[in-house]
Amino acid sequence: MVSEVPISISPSLNPICLKSILTFTIILNVGGVQLALAQTTDTLRPFARYSVMYDDNVLGLPSEVSAIDVIGLESKSDMSQTWEAGVLLDKKFGRQYFTGSLKAGKTKYDTYTALNFDGRDLVGNWNWFLENHLQGNIGASYAKGLTPFTDFHQLVRNVRTQQREYFDAAWRLHPSWRVKTAASKYQLNYDLLSQQPANRAENRYDLGLDYLARSGSSAGLVLVNTRGTYPNRLQLGSAELSNSYQQDEIKTNIDWRVSGKTRL
Repeated sequence: MVSEVPISISPSLNPICLKSILTFTIILNVGGVQLALAQTTDTLRPFARYSVMYDDNVLGLPSEVSAIDVIGLESKSDMSQTWEAGVLLDKKFGRQYFTGSLKAGKTKYDTYTALNFDGRDLVGNWNWFLENHLQGNIGASYAKGLTPFTDFHQLVRNVRTQQREYFDAAWRLHPSWRVKTAASKYQLNYDLLSQQPANRAENRYDLGLDYLARSGSSAGLVLVNTRGTYPNRLQLGSAELSNSYQQDEIKTNIDWRVSGKTRL
């Protein structure tokens, strides 16, 4: 059994670089390849997606800049096709809740063939519970795809990889008090050699305390420590520059429930 979701056509316009995009997408939920056991059909959901996109300014070049001068081609526009397939996970075991997705795709351009790429995406999260006073999340994500042409306007395939792992927990030590903690690691890497000085890793640690009012409102304080490292230092002549950093923050969180339907 194959079911089709209605086709969507979505135009957009960016006045800064006169960039418009038209996307034509078909999504298929491939029910026929789901696991045979009835109880698994709501847990794992395979899917496939095909889309055709027209972009009249692929590299995001300013309107006054000629494509011939920058990339040696007459037109800034191109048509691309993307094929994607994957599976979605949504499963509860008692109070434990698992969600995730796995996706692989291929994108091909008609003219800008140097930008053809294979994409990968993986996301997983475990929303865990321990007794009635302790809960949190453990998860990770991985994404590999073409870097957006926001600040990079060359006809070169610049693939970036982003990875993130995280953990957080909240302990209701008292009806009116909750302790929270979190830790995460983020990594960003570029395949293109000229962009590798922007590769970085960031570690973040949070520790907070919330006061919980009987009305449902809450107020809290969070301490945040962030450390970022750039493994590839910038070379300026004979000097090497490091952009590594450490940042400490104190934040407040206030959730004021004015009424049953209003909150600030």
